[in-house]
Amino acid sequence: MREFCIQFSARVGFLIFLSSLFIISSFGQNTQTIDCKKKFSFCKASEYTKIIESNPSDAIAYLNRGLAYQKEKKYDEAISDFSRVIELNPKFDRIYGYRGVVYHLKKEYDLAIADFDKAIELQPKKPENYHNRGSTYQSKNDYDKALANYNKAIELAPDKWFYYYVRGYLHYLNGKTSLAEADFKKAKELENLEGNKDTIKIIQPIYPKFF
Repeated sequence: MREFCIQFSARVGFLIFLSSLFIISSFGQNTQTIDCKKKFSFCKASEYTKIIESNPSDAIAYLNRGLAYQKEKKYDEAISDFSRVIELNPKFDRIYGYRGVVYHLKKEYDLAIADFDKAIELQPKKPENYHNRGSTYQSKNDYDKALANYNKAIELAPDKWFYYYVRGYLHYLNGKTSLAEADFKKAKELENLEGNKDTIKIIQPIYPKFF
């Protein structure tokens, strides 16, 4: 978790990573034991290139190679592969979210929002898309739209501590200390229930009065 919270001077850009953490956190696996043809198999990009060369219409290979490129911070290559997946399967809602994250990391915020909009249109019940869209609006200094999206993420996933933390940070930026304190305390309460205190240890030195 620490690698996604490195510099709080650039909090929003790194926080957005967490929406896809469940995917890219497995990249340390021994690729020799993994079937690279499976979705989210996390082989090296070169392995997926071999699959694509033999089958240029393999959407899963493009998806996985795009994720590999994203991890390597080869963002243009990741966007190209995610775009190819969209050509092959335009109804796959997740791919718009993945590409939106990369656009956000490139600070191409309007393109990121357009992708999150599409992901929400296809699947309106996934809170991570609202969180990511909110983070992007926050990067554009549009705090009202950011808050509306964070509220929706919490409505859909009221047991996820991270969404309270993000909303609390937004309140903190807006000088709404009491609201920030309530959200930070809720985040701590929920994260303690999950039994993982690593992130709270990162947050605590920054907002000691709340923890």
